[in-house]
Amino acid sequence: MLEVNDKINAAKMLKSDCKIHMQESEILLEPVKSWNSQIYIEFNDLCYSVYCNLKGTEKIILHNVTGHFEPGKVTVIVGPSGSGKTTLLKIISGKQQVDIRGTITVNGAKQNRKIFRKQVCYVPQQFDLLPYLTTRETLYIAARLKLSVNQNTQAICSMVNDIAKRFNLSNCLDTLTNKLSGGERKRLSIGVEMFVQPSVFLLDEPTSGLDSTDSNQLINILHDMARANCTVICTIHQPSSQMISLFDNIIVLNQGRCMYCGPKNEILNMYSIAGFTCPNFYNIIEFVLEVVTKQRGGDMENLYKICCDEYVKFRLRNKHNEEELDLSINFKQKCETKDTDASINSTTQKKSTWQEQKILFLRSLIYIKRHTTLTKLRFATHVIVALLLGTVFYNFVPVEATILLQEHLNNWYSLRSYYSVKIISDLLMQILCASSFILISYYLTGQPMEYDRILRVWGIFLLITMLGQTTGIFSGIIFGSEIGIFVIPAIGIPLLLFAGFFSKFAEMSIYLQPLGYVSFFRYAFEGVMQAIYLDRPNLMCLEIYCYLRSPNKILTMMGIPTVPFYITLGPTFYQIKTEKTILHNVTGYFERRKVTVIIGPSGAGKTTLLKIISGKRLTDIKGTITINGIERNKGTFRKQVCYVPQQLALLPFLTTRETLYIAARLKLDINQSKEAICSVVNDIAETLSISNCLDTLANKLSGGEQKRLSIGVEIIAKPSILLLDEPTSGLDSVASYQLVNMLHDMSRSNCTVICAIHQPSSQIISLFDNIMVLSQGRSMYCGSKSEILKTYNIAGFTCPSFYNIAEFVLEVITEQRGGDLENLYKICRDECEKFKLHNKKLNSLIDPKQECETSDTSTLINIIQEKSTWQQQKILFLRALIYIKRDTVLTKIRFVTHISVALLLGTVFYNFGDDAEKVNSNIACLFFFLLFLFFVNAERTIQTFPIEAEVFLKEYLNNWYSLRSYYSVKIITDLVMQILCTSAFVFISYYMTGQPMEYDRILKTWSICLLSMMLGQTVGIIAGTAFGTELGMFLISATHIPLLLFAGFFTKIEEMSPYLQPLSITSYFRYAFEGIMQAIYLGRSNLKCSEIYCHLRSPSKILSMSNMPTVSFYAIPIILGSWILCLHAIHYVILHWKIYYAKK
Repeated sequence: MLEVNDKINAAKMLKSDCKIHMQESEILLEPVKSWNSQIYIEFNDLCYSVYCNLKGTEKIILHNVTGHFEPGKVTVIVGPSGSGKTTLLKIISGKQQVDIRGTITVNGAKQNRKIFRKQVCYVPQQFDLLPYLTTRETLYIAARLKLSVNQNTQAICSMVNDIAKRFNLSNCLDTLTNKLSGGERKRLSIGVEMFVQPSVFLLDEPTSGLDSTDSNQLINILHDMARANCTVICTIHQPSSQMISLFDNIIVLNQGRCMYCGPKNEILNMYSIAGFTCPNFYNIIEFVLEVVTKQRGGDMENLYKICCDEYVKFRLRNKHNEEELDLSINFKQKCETKDTDASINSTTQKKSTWQEQKILFLRSLIYIKRHTTLTKLRFATHVIVALLLGTVFYNFVPVEATILLQEHLNNWYSLRSYYSVKIISDLLMQILCASSFILISYYLTGQPMEYDRILRVWGIFLLITMLGQTTGIFSGIIFGSEIGIFVIPAIGIPLLLFAGFFSKFAEMSIYLQPLGYVSFFRYAFEGVMQAIYLDRPNLMCLEIYCYLRSPNKILTMMGIPTVPFYITLGPTFYQIKTEKTILHNVTGYFERRKVTVIIGPSGAGKTTLLKIISGKRLTDIKGTITINGIERNKGTFRKQVCYVPQQLALLPFLTTRETLYIAARLKLDINQSKEAICSVVNDIAETLSISNCLDTLANKLSGGEQKRLSIGVEIIAKPSILLLDEPTSGLDSVASYQLVNMLHDMSRSNCTVICAIHQPSSQIISLFDNIMVLSQGRSMYCGSKSEILKTYNIAGFTCPSFYNIAEFVLEVITEQRGGDLENLYKICRDECEKFKLHNKKLNSLIDPKQECETSDTSTLINIIQEKSTWQQQKILFLRALIYIKRDTVLTKIRFVTHISVALLLGTVFYNFGDDAEKVNSNIACLFFFLLFLFFVNAERTIQTFPIEAEVFLKEYLNNWYSLRSYYSVKIITDLVMQILCTSAFVFISYYMTGQPMEYDRILKTWSICLLSMMLGQTVGIIAGTAFGTELGMFLISATHIPLLLFAGFFTKIEEMSPYLQPLSITSYFRYAFEGIMQAIYLGRSNLKCSEIYCHLRSPSKILSMSNMPTVSFYAIPIILGSWILCLHAIHYVILHWKIYYAKK
């Protein structure tokens, strides 16, 4: 364990010694080198393909790709979206290893993946950070894990500060990572990998989401790393000319083929040979992308042939140069020597397992302390449930896998260290929660107060807690959360059936009894029963005769041996919350029929401003927003605006064509013919260059293709105001230009277009009309593009000739060009006020109310909202049916799970239904019906609905349909699967367990089970919508244990305290259990009995023993149906709340 002093010292170091002092560290420390040799990578004829569409057609990702990466040089991989750039990086890094054809050699020898993994670092485009660590803590712990153990704390803190300064993170060192902007998180995800310089550094879209200044700084850092013998490889969509000057080699990919691989300074000569000449003063990459995407005509096959031939010649010419590299020792031999491993370990892996564990344990303590779900709520739930159990039975006679993969594959620590710390760190919470639960409930339920018995029960429950966690981790890692949600019940239900509680072990078929030995629930239940009852004196009894007064008789009745008890085995920081100002007195305007671009560094407030303008954020805002001179009417304005966020949400099981078609059906006039809609779909696809993937599922599209599709579905109806957050992020320069050009054309058709862009090229800037500049929440300019340089010149900032305007402005506001920014701010504000006064005079002749309510506006609203609820429902119902058909979890796995469990129940409880000796086991079987149908469907819905909720919020807020239409279709479409699954489960299990084969009883049982399933789905939807998957899964179990206690199965209602009995009215489990009991036993003839006397032969005696019936059977479906309606009403209110919350 980490000593207390160590933890206190570590905490102090992070908050005091690591306090950044910019003035004291003028010289930045270089990252430690992890390998002294140079790594030369060559790949030949790489091929990779996937099956991605409905017809099972093979999609070629890479086709005979050949090339190389040189040490000491920066190689950039460019190409349009979907060309195979990310796939090539994954193959080279070793993340993608299956279904690959071709060869990869390292320094002339075949790649040894195990050794190569120690020398490579891969930073993906989609990065993962622990959300409850600050930037400082993330960097500090990364440094502690990656640097030598001999590095002192001052040196590590100095490197943390230097990395923060390099990546412009100094002002957010004490901010939690989940509160950082997208650009800040991107820089941090790269910064954590910079403490130890790897031999090979691969980055996928490292500049995506960064402004031009931060992008240039990052590429400069990579350039310096390359000059220190590191092989640097990155993919970039839109590199500026300044960035390109820092690259050494270029690889061009298009449709999975390599269209060039070689030095940057030879690419134009190569393309010139093929008949493609680059204009003067033109961005090289933009020219190349225009060529390979056929915007400049020409023969692509000839270009491909020339590039292949020239590459062979280039390799022959440069073979002599390669031999001059540090390759004196054969790579294969070098990688197998002990010196090599020692060289690696000397920097990155020198720490022992114990040293790694201490660092990871510190991180786990911080994370557990800050994660409310894992600490406060988890602990409070155990205490509350324990108190409830104690009250009901008072004196009653006896979720990180992606982070691990990312860090482990980048050589942060060993798997042994992570796994041991994961177990140890959570063990503290397990002991605390188990202790609070057991001690409270044990005392209040009146169990024997003997220390050895208490210790035994506590030990059993702690072990079963650990087994539950282990099973959850195992299922989540192997199957993922979506499939794991079904795997857990599939594993747990058989184990519960063989526990000895629902059915005695001896009553099972002799062929099934051996399976009981694999159930850890059996041993846990047996252990607890022995701990409570073994060798205990007779229990108290107030009656003349009590059959179960003897503890040994209790054990014998449960089939538990009365042998001695045996052990059952199973597998300080302080943070001050401060207010962060996002926008501060921002003043500006957006003009109709013009495209306005918002630029600024990461964290400047661009996204927040867009959300406020669009109406997605309505609370905690000061200031005014006017439309055509009058204050904004939020309700009317919402119908005219469309907002496309940076984080896109698409239904994964719809194709591109279906996504566009359904969007068109929902947004366009109902009178539009199918041919006209298909024509619109094809035009949008052609404009956005996604025609070649119309039949590809959305979850199989590349990042750039998904981005274009998410924009395409919103521009179908041409809204009055279109706001886009980072629309060109993840797109190549050609696709970006096409998109912005389309937005430019939209603006000319009476649309106000506003977008935030980090790195607009000069060509893209030429399409913008106005510019707004934000920096640290303040507006540093708002006005015409043609006037910005004049305004900045007045403030003393002069832009060089032939310089990108956006890059110049960002350099000014980030203080890279010196000057007085306060004076610039004052001048820009004055100029903005003058322009607004000038415009006000020009527009004074137009009636603002008339302008806001023109016929054009009304026409637009009618186009979007003309459809009736029924018309919207038809379209949404079609989409839902397609989605259900293709979603394996919602259909095949769900249906098969119900059949499998029904067969298992039927096998275990075979013909128990008509046997008077097995009444108790049959009652347990019926109760199990309800538990399975409720919890499996609740957990399944919690997992799937949050994904749909994101899509719903986006579409609803962009006026696709009404909430009423969506909600009604959601209920109706899933009802089909509910009926199908319930019928399969009930009919199979009902028949096999030997229940009475009478039509009315079968129908009653089926209806109760269907209503229980619907209750589970409704509860799951509420939990998933209100709390999300992680917290919702936790709360379902925590909130439904009280309802189970009042069901009448574990204890009779009349035996509870009089103060608690009224609470049973609120338990829908009580009504479901009583309903199924009445369906099976009410008005039935006596059961069969092979003995002379069976006490429970009479069904009426069975019901009276359970204090039933208390209500008429026909009232029970009404009660359960009322519960379902009430819960749906609550969910409807929650959806309204989520819509409101999305606007905060």
